[in-house]
Amino acid sequence: KTTSYELGSLAEQALVKKHETQISGLTPGTMYHFVIEGKDKFWREGVLHEGAFTTLPPDDIFPPGNVTNLTATRSGDDVVLSWKLPPDPDLAYVRVVRSDQFYPSDIADGWVVYEGLLSGFRDEGAAVGERQFYTVFSYDALGNISSGAVVAIRFGTPGIVPITPGASTTPGGEPGIVNPTQNKIQLSFNDIRFIQEGIVLHAENGVVDIDGAKQLTIAIPYERMPEHLKTILVVLGDSTNPERTFQFLLRVNNDRTLYMSTLAPLGVSGKFPVSVSVFDFTTAQIGYVGGVLDAHIATLAHVPEQTSFLEYLMHLFTSYLIWFILLLIIIAILGWRVLRERKEEEEQS
Repeated sequence: KTTSYELGSLAEQALVKKHETQISGLTPGTMYHFVIEGKDKFWREGVLHEGAFTTLPPDDIFPPGNVTNLTATRSGDDVVLSWKLPPDPDLAYVRVVRSDQFYPSDIADGWVVYEGLLSGFRDEGAAVGERQFYTVFSYDALGNISSGAVVAIRFGTPGIVPITPGASTTPGGEPGIVNPTQNKIQLSFNDIRFIQEGIVLHAENGVVDIDGAKQLTIAIPYERMPEHLKTILVVLGDSTNPERTFQFLLRVNNDRTLYMSTLAPLGVSGKFPVSVSVFDFTTAQIGYVGGVLDAHIATLAHVPEQTSFLEYLMHLFTSYLIWFILLLIIIAILGWRVLRERKEEEEQS
């Protein structure tokens, strides 16, 4: 993507004047630089051409949903991750990035430890040091990237000690621990946009009614966040298990108007506590706000009709009227044939 040509090279050894190659895996709507070098039969070499091209913009600019049910557990010196893939039909793969500093916001913030379409991964030898932070990004076929689902795990004591957002700590405490009392930027729950099928759902008294059978986009206007922002962490609680949470990041969109993320349908009805925490470039918390998602899944209940006896008889009569008429016609035809045969027998005798 620069004139350093850092993405790689292709080589062909053939003493011909016409050459052709194909480059795959490029990102849509992106400028690439290239240089063509050659050697002649006397092994003299030089630059034949320098240029650039821009790939076509994608038709689909919407990122896929994040993975759900992301968990991290310790197994000896390994960390075992598991998740549920999003239902997007154009999902290409997921990528897991690890860091010992903070939740990776992109692949440049840590080490890529897995890429594929499995629903879990064992990170061997990761249980060293004090803690590890993981972000799982979803990629679709056109290169769109989800905001990232996150999980963290801390070591140093026997067993599994996860870093659980929602626990109170002293101001400016350990990265990854959320302090619900700290909100330096005065973030409001009404600043958050909850969007389903293009419709913005408004909060009332800290509660947003959503359809649990549809995807949900959570977004915050870009201007509401400070320029030195590092990470926006969203924690969604389980309606049936208060100790279980799903954590993900908000990612700035292409035109830098919103920090946003898309969630897969919750799939059940219930009240889901949701919180948003903002961390600056030093990973210190500078904002917090919380509320509730009230999810409902519409079902069409069967309501039995109250029918009188006379209405029942009329329904029965109209339902079988055609069959009754057909039966009368058949009986009449058979009777007519019997009478005709008897009359012919009498005339012959």
